[in-house]
Amino acid sequence: MDLPEIVSMVASFLGRSDLAAAALVCKNWNAIISSALYSSIKLSSSPTIRSPSKDGVMANIEYIQYLDLSFSVSASEFEYLYTIPHLCFPSLRKLRLDSTQHNLPIDRQLQIIRKCPALKDLIWLNRRFGSHQSYPSAEVCELFKTYCPFVERLDIGENSLKDNDLAQILDSCRRIKYFFVLPSSFGELAFGSLAKHYEHIQDLQLSGSSLTSKMAQAIMTNCPNLVRFWGVTLEAKDILGIPDENATGDHTLVQQAPREWVCTKVYLLSIFICGLETKSIDWHQKVFQQLARLDKLLFLVVGPGSSFRGQSGDGLDFRLEAGLSHLGSLKRLAVLDARGLVLPLDTKEAKWITETWPRGKVLSTKVRMT
Repeated sequence: MDLPEIVSMVASFLGRSDLAAAALVCKNWNAIISSALYSSIKLSSSPTIRSPSKDGVMANIEYIQYLDLSFSVSASEFEYLYTIPHLCFPSLRKLRLDSTQHNLPIDRQLQIIRKCPALKDLIWLNRRFGSHQSYPSAEVCELFKTYCPFVERLDIGENSLKDNDLAQILDSCRRIKYFFVLPSSFGELAFGSLAKHYEHIQDLQLSGSSLTSKMAQAIMTNCPNLVRFWGVTLEAKDILGIPDENATGDHTLVQQAPREWVCTKVYLLSIFICGLETKSIDWHQKVFQQLARLDKLLFLVVGPGSSFRGQSGDGLDFRLEAGLSHLGSLKRLAVLDARGLVLPLDTKEAKWITETWPRGKVLSTKVRMT
């Protein structure tokens, strides 16, 4: 029973408490099980969380792949993470550092992150991030250029960073696949810096930011590997390629040839499609045709959301004659969320929806049967 392969197989079925007990069986088991026991650790002062000791962390640091510092940890309990000069997490791939849960100064946070040379996934949450003049812009950029050059997933959540700060962060990263910043001053500068990551981006969460409709359209037409996208608004004129000066009238769009979206792998799209309040059915039909190309969609959110007060008179017209039938290509769709809109449905629309998506769910602030 001491064969490493057998012990490793047994360990794969055990929880943390059972792994800890199994590690005490003998030296051979301890050596094999430690890699599983310490692959993911949480440091916390909470009595409900069993955190490893400093000695345990130091002895098994080569096995740690995920480190969570998001709990109420007093600085003294993990100060060894930044005070020991040559401490290094050689295998750490994911770090969650939530400074909303403790008062660790940003320079100490930087010291911890610098000790993770193989880091790929960084969740760095600090609501005061960038709110003081002491924001170390140069040090943060150097972090991604020199100490953690392999970061691909970056979540900085709610923050006070300026557009220029976000642009510098994106410029400093070699390749970004996941970028989450909410809410923020994400603007023209940051958007320009995002462009170099277009071919790599898979997951983009910018809802609540200063993302414009034209920016959202550029993302949809330039990010071929995008699979999830949370935006703000996307105006029909941008989807259809109509110049601003020509978008005020009620145009017939038979001759329009809008630039097609390349993000055909996307399975979650959340963005308010608007600018249709006074437009003809042609506009709605063309927008539905663009959406129909995204046949991998599981979740589609096209309304202003449940937080919108009242019902919007703008948005897509979900009648069959307005182009709803084009969405028949979305065979995998599980949720169609139009909250914040009023859906004026007839019995034929209701029948079509239930037949097309028998296990799907349609969410709306109000459905008005006509």
